[in-house]
Amino acid sequence: MKNTDQTMDKNRVARKALTIPADAASCGELRDFVRAGALDAGLSEERTYDLLVAVNEAISNAIEHGSPLGPRNKIRVSWTQDSNHFEVRIKDEGVFKRTLAPSGDEEARGRGIFLMLALTDQVSFNETAKGTTVHLVIHHQSAGSAT
Repeated sequence: MKNTDQTMDKNRVARKALTIPADAASCGELRDFVRAGALDAGLSEERTYDLLVAVNEAISNAIEHGSPLGPRNKIRVSWTQDSNHFEVRIKDEGVFKRTLAPSGDEEARGRGIFLMLALTDQVSFNETAKGTTVHLVIHHQSAGSAT
């Protein structure tokens, strides 16, 4: 079961969210949801692609590491846009253990955080006992050039 909601406040800040089961089959729907919002917000195709790669990494981590009950867990993806930035939050229901791939280890996993940092203007993590939220931001002034 999926759940969507959308609001716009008096300051012309648009917000939209989609909650779906934590299942790999949902990845495409979540990416399409973010892509539509980013393009509507005026991000270029190139910056939208950068954002989608970062979002895909966060969603994949949420499914693999943040969903201890599999599809019975939920992933909530929300975006907010205003005149200054477009931001995406990916929230899961698991406990996050931040690890990075060792340097020079070509077979290692754990490069998702590096990709998120390289492809967006700002990345943060909020870890609680109820889940982890990854926050990704693209600033509109950098919308025409990769960071």
